[in-house]
Amino acid sequence: MTSLATQELQAELKRRALRIQARNKLIAYCCYVDPAQMDMYKVKHLRAAAQFLEKIEAGEIKRGIMVFPPRHWKTSLGSRKFSEWFIGKRFTEGKPYSVMVASYGASLAQDTISAPTRDTIRD
Repeated sequence: MTSLATQELQAELKRRALRIQARNKLIAYCCYVDPAQMDMYKVKHLRAAAQFLEKIEAGEIKRGIMVFPPRHWKTSLGSRKFSEWFIGKRFTEGKPYSVMVASYGASLAQDTISAPTRDTIRD
């Protein structure tokens, strides 16, 4: 096997392993669907938020609020990626689910959260 073929095989195996992890862990899902931002999703406050959201998915927490300063990826993690991951996880377990996300502004809800989330789930 050539060096290039070996590297391609290793890259494919790594991607498959990440895909398996992405089914169970929110941060792994974020890194899988948005690999260009992998380092950003691993910062401390987003890891803590992901653990909180995973507890919501598991039913350990019934409701909660994430409060971070502006531009700290609340929308990306809490609204978009969590919704995608939650719906996908429930669907693969045979438990289809709906998610409702609220926002302070219609354009944020429609253009930044709803439409991109729908497009990702369709893909």
